[in-house]
Amino acid sequence: MVHVRGSDKCHACASHNQVKCCAVSDDGALVISGDREGHVFLWQVQPPLGQPAAPLQQQPPQQRLQQQLAGGGFGEPIVQRHALEGGHPLGVAVKCCCFSADGRFAATGAADGSLSVWDVSGPLPVLAATSTPQAAREAASGSDAGGSGGQSCSGARVEEQRPQEGGAGQPAEPQHGQAEPQAERDTSGPLQLQALSQDPVFCCCLSPDGSVLAAGSKGGRVGVWSGARRALLELPRRHTEGSKVRACALSPDARRLVTGADDARAVLWDLAHGGALLTAAEHARPVRAAAFSGD
Repeated sequence: MVHVRGSDKCHACASHNQVKCCAVSDDGALVISGDREGHVFLWQVQPPLGQPAAPLQQQPPQQRLQQQLAGGGFGEPIVQRHALEGGHPLGVAVKCCCFSADGRFAATGAADGSLSVWDVSGPLPVLAATSTPQAAREAASGSDAGGSGGQSCSGARVEEQRPQEGGAGQPAEPQHGQAEPQAERDTSGPLQLQALSQDPVFCCCLSPDGSVLAAGSKGGRVGVWSGARRALLELPRRHTEGSKVRACALSPDARRLVTGADDARAVLWDLAHGGALLTAAEHARPVRAAAFSGD
């Protein structure tokens, strides 16, 4: 069950079978969630019908969302649910999810090592890039993704839309000195990513503009996808082999990455050169969270 809470109202929507991950966009207007069966949903909070648009847009994002959820005297908000299909095979748990800081992209990682990037900037979300093969995408898209649209939600109207496939929003120029792109363009749909491994992906993060994706997996492996074709750069092993990389974060300029794992190590990476700047072993227990300051 997913709860969208604002002011004194809580909107609960039962669409998942055991939620494994969820994330909220920086402005609070989008929520993404994934479950153990491979279903991914995007939740979009829209203003109540009759709500004046201009005054809300002039308010700070958090205040605007709070007024939207509270109803503002114009009725209940609309929580629109999008079933994000085709990003991961059916029956495979979605382990992690995240948004870019600008709220234009979302990413998800699963237990089979698959990764997907979604363009959520438009009216309908688009599967922009994925490591899931086309056959598995088609099988997943043809299934029932956790219930039909239009179901009733507590204190909110819920509408469901299904995503399109395509390569929208891909960065224009290669980054981090990738001379030979390793990913191939799938002309029938989204950009085809090279998978880091078949081990579960436990963490993922996007650069503020969504052009760089980083992820960590079981086995101590860390990968970065960037450039126009999102080429894979696998970083050298600095976490103990077999340990699960549980945390990752990109700096605001996407030049550095920090990762944390079950081996109690935190590693700071220089992505321009693909090497480690610092390996910290001061933690006594597994590192489960990491972040950069805004500067």
